[in-house]
Amino acid sequence: MREETLRAANLALIGYHQKLPLTAVFGSGTLSSSDGQRFPTRGKSVTAKALSRYFAHEGLSTYTHVTDQHTTYGTKIIVATKREAHYVLDEILGNATDIPITEHATDTHGVTLVNFGLFDLLGLQLSPRIRDLGKITLYRTGLKSQVEMAFPLAGPLLTRRANLDLIAAHWDDLLRLAGSLKFGHATASLLVGKLSASSRQNALAAALKEYGALRRTIYAARYLSDPAYRRKISRQLNKGGSLHALKRDLLYAHEGTIRARHLESRPNKPGASRWSPTPWSPGRPSTTVWRWNRCATLGAASTTRRSPTSPQPTARTSTSSAPSTLTSKGNSPSSAPPGTGPCACATPCSDAWPRRGSFPQGDRGKGLPPTRR
Repeated sequence: MREETLRAANLALIGYHQKLPLTAVFGSGTLSSSDGQRFPTRGKSVTAKALSRYFAHEGLSTYTHVTDQHTTYGTKIIVATKREAHYVLDEILGNATDIPITEHATDTHGVTLVNFGLFDLLGLQLSPRIRDLGKITLYRTGLKSQVEMAFPLAGPLLTRRANLDLIAAHWDDLLRLAGSLKFGHATASLLVGKLSASSRQNALAAALKEYGALRRTIYAARYLSDPAYRRKISRQLNKGGSLHALKRDLLYAHEGTIRARHLESRPNKPGASRWSPTPWSPGRPSTTVWRWNRCATLGAASTTRRSPTSPQPTARTSTSSAPSTLTSKGNSPSSAPPGTGPCACATPCSDAWPRRGSFPQGDRGKGLPPTRR
């Protein structure tokens, strides 16, 4: 299994997932979020670093991007000691999917003034959940007396004046910088890291930070005044947390540790784990699980519509011994119309899912807990 084949498989899963009727119920597909997840390593590794807060010895981080439709469209291995904010734009600009991302949510680790500025220059919206938001510095564009007179309540909170002359002097350079990222002439993680480094300050970096400070002030005003917007961002970040929990459940081989020494020796560069019997990155099994659950839910709904009207409920929430709709024979591929899967889609679901006995005989059930055999 190579990196290019795993990427092609993931793109096929994402494309099929986007066509399912139930996918649009969870969101529009234009909102996404990213968060890091740390995994311990065993043995020597050129990527792993010691971080006593999270690892007993050494470990690394995987930075994952997921949409509001539970689609994992990007996973990247990063050094655990590096800041996650440098890699927020990488998968948004570099993924090969057709997902129209317009807004992105992160936690505090993914926020910098440089990111606020670059997101707006690229036509995107950065919507983070910032810890201690009331302690950040808010910027104004005019004199303090004028702003306080125009805004009696919010004016005193704008404690610093933005340098608009510096932004205007380097506006063309800022647009060229955004164009280089947009068309792939430079990676976002490299540019963000260089511009954010305090030891390499220049006029362009200062202008970008001033512009990012203005965008952060506008975002903070919206975030604090709109409860519905706050709930929207929290729901999206919770979807990323549920994806991490699913990865923890899938990553059980080798006691949840990564043993490969080099990135090329791992299943692929964007993700690293082992899902017996073959090595897959965490994004591929999780995407497959989401897709399979959607098909099962649609199959249960289509079976209910085809069945005669009955006063008995079709889904059971109690712990009775009667089988539920998801495990009944009506959900099997044989009960679906000819040429369709259990979700009534044009492509049979069983064609994209490993059949029983398709794994090698020597690896079947090897190392699996009793609940997964």
